[in-house]
Amino acid sequence: MFRKIAYGFCLLLLRALWCSPPAQAVADSYHPRKFSNHAQYADFDAMWQDWDQKYRSDEGYFSFANVADLEAILIGHLQKARKEKDLPKVVRVLLPLSMVYHNQAKFDQGLPLLEWLFQHLHLVPKHYHRDVHIKLEEEYRGKNLLEKAIVIRQKRIEKGYIKTFWEIYRDCGLYEDAIKDYRANQPFPAKLELRRVYYYDRLGNLYLLNGQIDQAFQQYTKGAEQIQLLIQWNRKSKQYLPRELNFWRGDFKGKLVICRIKKGIYTHAIQTLKEDLALTKDDIDHQIQSMIVLSQCFIHAKQYPVAKIYLDSANRYMRGKVIRPLKIELLATYAAYHKSVSQSDSAFYFLKAQYNYQDSLNETMNRNKSVLLLGQLEVTKRRAELLASKNDLLKLTKISEVQQVQVRSLILLVIIMLVSVLVSIIIIRQKYLLNVRAEQIVLQNSRNEILLKELHHRVKNNLQVIYSLLNLQKRRVRNKESNELIRSMQNRIQTFALVHSNLHNTQEFEFVNVKEYIETLVAHLILVFQHEEDIPVTIQYDIDTELQLSLEKITSFGLILNEIISNAFKYAFTQVKNGILTIRVQRQGAKISIVISDNGPGKESDLTDSGQLGMKLITLMCKQMDATHEMRADGGIIHQITFNYI
Repeated sequence: MFRKIAYGFCLLLLRALWCSPPAQAVADSYHPRKFSNHAQYADFDAMWQDWDQKYRSDEGYFSFANVADLEAILIGHLQKARKEKDLPKVVRVLLPLSMVYHNQAKFDQGLPLLEWLFQHLHLVPKHYHRDVHIKLEEEYRGKNLLEKAIVIRQKRIEKGYIKTFWEIYRDCGLYEDAIKDYRANQPFPAKLELRRVYYYDRLGNLYLLNGQIDQAFQQYTKGAEQIQLLIQWNRKSKQYLPRELNFWRGDFKGKLVICRIKKGIYTHAIQTLKEDLALTKDDIDHQIQSMIVLSQCFIHAKQYPVAKIYLDSANRYMRGKVIRPLKIELLATYAAYHKSVSQSDSAFYFLKAQYNYQDSLNETMNRNKSVLLLGQLEVTKRRAELLASKNDLLKLTKISEVQQVQVRSLILLVIIMLVSVLVSIIIIRQKYLLNVRAEQIVLQNSRNEILLKELHHRVKNNLQVIYSLLNLQKRRVRNKESNELIRSMQNRIQTFALVHSNLHNTQEFEFVNVKEYIETLVAHLILVFQHEEDIPVTIQYDIDTELQLSLEKITSFGLILNEIISNAFKYAFTQVKNGILTIRVQRQGAKISIVISDNGPGKESDLTDSGQLGMKLITLMCKQMDATHEMRADGGIIHQITFNYI
């Protein structure tokens, strides 16, 4: 039974493995004009249902490159909701609209919406609470409102959304502290996935801002290696969009070039940056950075018109955005360009604008550092509390694990005991069933023995009845030949009866002892012939006492013996005073040899007279036993019969 169950389980397992569906590719939702003619979004409920479903499953569906048309649709829905004074509807419009503004870095438009959502957070679906906190903090930091950003970060830490503080340090210009906090509190992903790529990218960015070019180059190189492994793995798994992985491939290419340019190495920079731009069209902030660096490469190559084209494109994308490091880099590159083309006034203008903007940033950063230092004490206290809670949790977890191990061990012990009891019950039951079956078999065998004995007894009795009937008939017959014929028939019947009598009187049901059978048969024949002929005969036996023959062979053997001995009494001993009959039966290997001889006259006519019924019967029985029969005259008639024992 257990073998069948295991076999069936293996079959099911093999079928599941063999028939498992192949990995399906993730559908690519990117299309730059996907919302331009989206009639479904004209209906508010359909718009919200589609947004809510797709935003949770594919955030890239609403990326920068394809939300311009969606922005106009959502503004129309917002105006209607405000006119209707439908507060839940306003919430469901502001959520997607604020995300659309955030994706385009339009913080001036998006920040008021996120602040309103944060104040009415009880109306916002719970699965959006985390995103509202994240986007609001990012926009506070983008607008340089660090004091408010710190408050949101503390709430994010309290709610367990995040554990790090490195973005705040970075925006305050504390790059060294940002790197330490990132490495200490940002967990490194254990397996190959996009989160590991993010890890290397963010850490490389921090090193680059801190001026540690070699360390930044090292992190970007690791990120590039990881994204190459992901691309190879994704060919089979189809877990990520090829466009998404190619974006990161281009991103790391561009950032590695930036590191080389920072060290004054411009080899292959232009071509690599163009490839980067082609692969990262969906991230406008990265496009701005790559365009600025590419314009610097063209200035270095003295291709000023091309440099001006990329600078103007970057400036156009920067309008309405608050990206402080890129704005400083853009102003510095404009100054370098005008200086290279000998436009001193313009160069001075951009250089002054850069310094003024940098001074305002430094002033803001210094103020923010003061705010950060005040808030850092609270953050440190909160972290200490969290660490203590974590340690307590670890202790409880260890205690729980020990208890679980003990419970599992106890359960395992109980299961083992139950299995042992079950196996014992099965074994006892099997033994009981075997004993019952054995008793039934013994009982059935006893019944069969009794029935078989009864059968032999009845056959013997029936033969005896026939024998007695013939005896009655013989008394009425006066003809000598008829009388002789009836006597022969009686002897043959007695031959069969003796077999069944022997089987009935012994414990054997298939085999008959040859010596006992012969002696009983001869005694019967002596009794018959001496009663009728009054011939004194001496019988000499030489028979193997252990020899036994099967029922089939002993019957044929008895008929042969009956005919030979009867002939000896009828013909051999009528002319002698003292008859001697010798019977030898011995086993010789796989054969049995029978020799029967008498001391009669042994006439030659006895050897050739095969027409008698007795001789015919002897020949027929020998043929049936596959035996050889030889007869010769040598001081009497000698019969020699040989047949296989088995």
